[in-house]
Amino acid sequence: MARILISDQVSERRSILSTFLRGDEHVIIPVAGEEEASRFMREVHPDLVIAEGSVGGAKLLAEAKELDSSVAVIMILAAPPTVEQVVELMHQGVSDVLVSPLDINDVQAKVDRALNRRSSADALQIRFHDLVGSSQRMQQVFRKIVKASAADVPVLILGEKGTGKQLVAEQIHSLSPRKDRPFKVVHCAGLAGPELDSELFGHEPGVFSWAIERRRGQLELGEGGTVCLQEVTALSWALQTKLLRFLDERLLQRLGGGASLSADVRIIAVASDHNRSVCYWASLQLDIHCSDIEPSQEGILGVMRTIAGEGGAA
Repeated sequence: MARILISDQVSERRSILSTFLRGDEHVIIPVAGEEEASRFMREVHPDLVIAEGSVGGAKLLAEAKELDSSVAVIMILAAPPTVEQVVELMHQGVSDVLVSPLDINDVQAKVDRALNRRSSADALQIRFHDLVGSSQRMQQVFRKIVKASAADVPVLILGEKGTGKQLVAEQIHSLSPRKDRPFKVVHCAGLAGPELDSELFGHEPGVFSWAIERRRGQLELGEGGTVCLQEVTALSWALQTKLLRFLDERLLQRLGGGASLSADVRIIAVASDHNRSVCYWASLQLDIHCSDIEPSQEGILGVMRTIAGEGGAA
């Protein structure tokens, strides 16, 4: 049983939430006004606050966090938030969001999740798709994932084997405007120089003894989407330079070909931490460290599911 403060000026929605959540034997405090909400906040010390995403709701959020930094807060929004709004909400301490009109199954799942995190005796664990880690460091990783998904710039992901680097790359792609286009993965360490060059840029017939037909590289095949370069430091300096030139000009040439071809792809480079110093990609303006990530079977944090269009209300 938990104490839940519902602050919502929309009487019908407030009534629906109150009636539904009382069925789980929670103590429900429904209020309509900001002053009333503030008074009950100080008197009751709720475990969970559900508030409108308005100016009043923002004030209530700040007050709730001032009284109890660990209190769970779910904001009700009129429309799915943008990635910029998600970053700001996370900075403010929002646990999750609900989108109006409410989906009652969504309400149940997010309230349960918020209360479970609140009641955990251990340090708060935030789960993001198949990634899990300690709260403070993982929030930094999640903010960078959201920032990267919106920025559409090349990204360097650093971390040792098993720290979820490809999962991070997949999430950046799935939350970005490119999510409906291809996501290509190139394992740079598994191919020799000419084969890797061909894998990336393609080749024309006859350029190798085994090159019978024209081949399009992953940069062409990934048009409009994302190409993830695993172990990018396995690339030769010459090939790294060629890739960086492609990033600058957005033009490529197949091996053995004379024509320059345009390609619109986003590059995500992946490398081990200890290789950063010898990698041209270290100069990229946005990098993500995955040293605090461990594999998990938990689902994506609800607010990010809303962004990805997989959850929230219809």
